[in-house]
Amino acid sequence: FAVYRSTSDTIQLVQKWGNLTRHGEHLQRNQKPFNELIWRSERYNIPKLEAKSLPMNLFANGILYFENMTDVERRDVVVAHNNCISGVEKKVQRFKNFNLWSLSE
Repeated sequence: FAVYRSTSDTIQLVQKWGNLTRHGEHLQRNQKPFNELIWRSERYNIPKLEAKSLPMNLFANGILYFENMTDVERRDVVVAHNNCISGVEKKVQRFKNFNLWSLSE
């Protein structure tokens, strides 16, 4: 999840990010090149931007939410990222197992 203010600096960041994800070792991956650009902006000749991480207890990744949190801790989560598992069917089933799937089939 990300929020950007539309400035020339953020546009430059997103353009360079797109270039990194379309070419070379980062092909089709986006988190690693994004982190690289944010934390090593001088290397890529882009202005330093203010970046903040979302609190993990509210915006949990797949391992934290589905494997490490208790039911009580899960109640406060705003967004559960269904990552760290491959395949649409597996992701849907995991959502169903945790009562996070509300679409009828």
